[in-house]
This record gives sequence, C-alpha cells and structure tokens, in this order.
Amino acid sequence: MLIVEDDELFALRIKRMLKEIYAEEVQINHCLESKAAKDYLEVEKPDIALIDVVLEDEKASIEIARILSDMGIAVIFMTAFRREDLFEHALEVNPENYILKPFSSLQIKQAIELALVKKESRNYTKRQSKELGTILLTSANSTLERVPIKAIIAVESSGNYCQFYRLGGVKLVHRMPLKNYSTILPDSVFIQIHRRYVINLDLVDRIDTKEQLVWAGGLSFPYGKKYQNNFIDRLS
Repeated sequence: MLIVEDDELFALRIKRMLKEIYAEEVQINHCLESKAAKDYLEVEKPDIALIDVVLEDEKASIEIARILSDMGIAVIFMTAFRREDLFEHALEVNPENYILKPFSSLQIKQAIELALVKKESRNYTKRQSKELGTILLTSANSTLERVPIKAIIAVESSGNYCQFYRLGGVKLVHRMPLKNYSTILPDSVFIQIHRRYVINLDLVDRIDTKEQLVWAGGLSFPYGKKYQNNFIDRLS
C-alpha cells in the first residue's frame, strides 16, 4: 500500500490505523511528495494508493493518480477540504474512492475494501470487453446492457458521464471522463474528433469540411479544427 501525504503526522496516523486493521498483512510505504512517489513507482507496484488531493498543488496529485491508474492500481483520494471544485478535479482520473478527513479506522477500511472491489470489477469488465468485443453500458431504465463495440457510433462527454450512441438510435451511459475512452474502446477504431466527441471510424459515412460536421450511423456530429488533420488522416 502506498500513502502519498505531505502531512507527516497525519500519514503516521493512517499507518497506525492500517496496522491495527491489517496487522502485518500489509506493507505500507509513505511518500511526502509527488517526486518521491514517482521514484517509488518506478521500482514497486502497490495494490492500492491513498493520495492527498492537494500535494505540492492539485496538479501533482492528479498526475500521480493518472500514473497509478495506468498501472492498474486502485486510487483513493483523501482531503480535508469540502470543496466541490476539488471533488470535480479528482473525478478527472476516475478514482476508486474519495474520503474526507478526519476519518475513522472503520471508514478507511470500508473505503479500501470498496476501492479494491471496484478496481477488480473494472479490470474484469475490460478483460471481458476485449475478449467478447462488447461493453456493459447503462440503459435509460438503469439496467446494464451488453453492447457490441462495433455497434457504437460515437461517444459524447456529459459532465462526469459519457453518452454512447449506438446503431438503432439508442443512447446509453457510462461513468468516465471522455479522455479515458481508450481504456474500454479500441483506439484502432475510435478517435476523438472534438473536445466532447469520439467517433467510430468504421461507421463514418461523409464529412462536411465547410460546416465541420461528420455523419456516422445516420447521425451528425461536430469536429474541431485541432482534431481535423489527424481525423482525416486516420479516415483515409
């Protein structure tokens, strides 16, 4: 387990809690700042990381969380600040949990166990998607539906969620930032064409370069100039 916390006294308190909960079953490593955490991650791979939302600054914690997420390590953010903007900032990297300080031994234990379950569930879903060529998405009546990846026309960012357009005019949703689309969709087929849209190249019918619109699966979507060259190169 990795703790990234710039308050040494609070980090010591967390370590004591964890020792009480897990006895000698868990090896705990503490880093005071992001550089030390990066150095540690070059040689070790923990199962889970507890990260203060504000280290040297907010960007440092997000950067570390991204590295951990890319390594398949569960992330729990900790903070003493009850600020909505910090929470929204943390959601950019889709952490497994978010806990407010001060917390009890029971609260941290439950946060850790839930984070590990969510991480395993995500990893399982990704493995299943790759093996079966499908993805689990939430329908309008809040049930999970297994959708063939080739039937997904486009993905649209909608706050902390993404809307998935599938053939047949059905919209489904999944909680994730749009920039994380490649974790569940093959980037050999899908490409970002706008700050809010990702599209299935195999379903593109035509492009209107004057209006900056692309048609796919009978629907039209805008594309941004900064994405235009890469999009057209990939399409051709």
